[in-house]
Amino acid sequence: MNITIICTLYTPYINGGAEKSTQLLAEGLAKSGHKVSIITTSSKNEFHIINGVEVYRLKNKNIYWRYPQRDKSLIKKFLWHIIDTSNYLYWHPTKKILKKVNPEIIHTNNLCGISTIVWSLSKKNKIPVVHTLRDYYLMCPQQAMIANGQACEKQCTSCKAFSFIKKRNSKYVDSVIGISDFILNKHLISKYFTNANIKCTIPNSVDIATKKSNRSKGRSIIGYLGRISPEKGLEYLIDSFLESENTGKQLWIAGNGNANYFDKIKLQAKSSKQIHFLGHTSAEDFLSKIDLLVVPSLWHEPFGRVIIEAFSMQVPVFASKNGGLPEIINDKVGHLFDTSSRESLTNLLNNFFSGKMCYDNSDFEDICSIYRNDVIISQYLKVYNKILNKK
Repeated sequence: MNITIICTLYTPYINGGAEKSTQLLAEGLAKSGHKVSIITTSSKNEFHIINGVEVYRLKNKNIYWRYPQRDKSLIKKFLWHIIDTSNYLYWHPTKKILKKVNPEIIHTNNLCGISTIVWSLSKKNKIPVVHTLRDYYLMCPQQAMIANGQACEKQCTSCKAFSFIKKRNSKYVDSVIGISDFILNKHLISKYFTNANIKCTIPNSVDIATKKSNRSKGRSIIGYLGRISPEKGLEYLIDSFLESENTGKQLWIAGNGNANYFDKIKLQAKSSKQIHFLGHTSAEDFLSKIDLLVVPSLWHEPFGRVIIEAFSMQVPVFASKNGGLPEIINDKVGHLFDTSSRESLTNLLNNFFSGKMCYDNSDFEDICSIYRNDVIISQYLKVYNKILNKK
């Protein structure tokens, strides 16, 4: 099968789990004997072959490229999003590549920066489209649907205006896939993808391998791993930890983000010598040393890749009840908490520290088997074949 994947970023340019998942899918398909090409954005036009995948990078066609620096003035951000609602500057360079690679199917992922213009182009060239929902880009310019520290339950007037063309263009998509039931239903309820023949959920794959743990047998270190930004709930986590029975315990925070916000949470944690900021850290190294991972997301996080990475190393996870997180956690491998209540996480931490919670390694292995790359690739191939058979 000849498949073209279109996405905002592709390795080595990685902002988060979406890029990792897309790379795993592309390379897995290529190893299975399929021809796979990537169309993505960059600071210049380039072509590479990476692990059997053809990668076509298109020079940025907006007023700035969003990787790696997003800290721009409000005016520049506003103009950027206006252009991104339907960026026709990508039409001809994308069309040229599609003519060269001649794909049977186009699989779009995160489109922030390249825009949904590629759906119109695909329709015009009669190439079927599969789209994977990995964030809320189609509904919210900021991609997170969060305002004033609270998750948005519906679109505001501004978001509806910025999303009008994206929603209209979604009618050109033949199959829509959510990485969780939550994100899929969020879009379908809002009348996106009205002409999609296939609507289903396929979770992100995770590169799962046997990894050596360096942690002690105690329950002394809890950790956070991810982007340092307000919607991730770090202030909630720090407060909950400080209010818990944390004598002899440590909170490790790993990741990078907005410098001003980083300074704010460091100031919040200044009173405690038990809270440590590690900056950018290898996920494998970090997870091998902690006893518990906490994912305190305030926004409706669609999936939570780091949770499965933790499970692959037999690390239990406490996560918020927001978004798609409840779909991947059960009480055999972790627990859920309510971010509207400070005591919810604090009480869980107290129970964990006291040894009242026990976990079996076999339960972690069972849940990880669902997210193996070969399992996820098989599900995508079924969708591709169904779409091609409908041509």
